[in-house]
Amino acid sequence: MGAGAAEGEDGGKGCAPDGSGGRDAGHAGGPAGSSTLWLIARDGSGRSEPPREPLLVDDGGGGGGRGGEALAVFGHEQEAEMYLGLWAPGGGWRAREIGAGELASLLRGPSWPGARGVALDPLPGALAGAAAFDLPLVGMDRDRFAERLERVAREARRRG
Repeated sequence: MGAGAAEGEDGGKGCAPDGSGGRDAGHAGGPAGSSTLWLIARDGSGRSEPPREPLLVDDGGGGGGRGGEALAVFGHEQEAEMYLGLWAPGGGWRAREIGAGELASLLRGPSWPGARGVALDPLPGALAGAAAFDLPLVGMDRDRFAERLERVAREARRRG
């Protein structure tokens, strides 16, 4: 996501009004426009259980404007794997696929109370800090993101 991302009418940076994320068709509409997303999580649960410890990043005020931590959400497995490769955390962290409807439900519920917002395709801290200019996170408030995911899930069910 580039530093020139425009702030949308909903306060989320880089999201087109149609929820497509402003990306090309080859990206399946970006995180808010895809029915499958990726998280980075550390836990022993299988794919059928929700992740107990997902990666939260410092949103710097970009994930909803309030500051705090944001849930890192990736539009493709390769982006999540790249983050892991650059971050190299060790300790059982892995990329994990999650459906839009499941993520919306988790964001609406009590899961991950520290996540005030959602960061879309974030850069690892060391990489973002090495930039000659400050790259804000592209993200939005968790409730607004959940609303978009619910809309995507409904559309996918209608088409499916």
